[in-house]
Amino acid sequence: MDIQLIMAMASVITGIGTISAVVVAVLSIQADHERKKKQATIEAYDQISNTATLPLWIALRETYGEDYSTKNIDEDIKNVDKKLKDIFLLYCRKMERFSVGIDINVYDFDTFYRLSGESTAELFKNIEPLIKRQRKKTDISFCDEFINLNKKILKEQNLPKMNKKGKIKNLLIKELFNEEEN
Repeated sequence: MDIQLIMAMASVITGIGTISAVVVAVLSIQADHERKKKQATIEAYDQISNTATLPLWIALRETYGEDYSTKNIDEDIKNVDKKLKDIFLLYCRKMERFSVGIDINVYDFDTFYRLSGESTAELFKNIEPLIKRQRKKTDISFCDEFINLNKKILKEQNLPKMNKKGKIKNLLIKELFNEEEN
């Protein structure tokens, strides 16, 4: 009887060990997938940044001067020079594809936001008149996904900022400790 009990316990322990190994394997696969998704986001946005974002910033500065962001960019895309128009359209195509990737979880929004969310929203604000004009003139669905990504960025900007050390919302800390703002 003792041997049967020992065999039963060994069987249970083996089962527990097997289940634990499967859980660890699944968690490892998930962690690896998340790491690869973040890496893919960094690589994809780096490529967009080098081939489209930077050239667009440069073309905007060449066309409107260093303080172009404070100027009203010409809404009539026909009056925009061909070089700026081509760079603008390239940037929009690339950001549209990237935005789809964010939307379907091929790319990681949080990683993108930390890389370039704020500056992407700023650039979007500057080129929005051109996007609106392009939508009116040629295609009402032009940049739909990019527009949705920008809305998501703006929503993220309005969320309470996290305390990176403790990952606790600053507003929650104030509520818990009844801290008043100075």
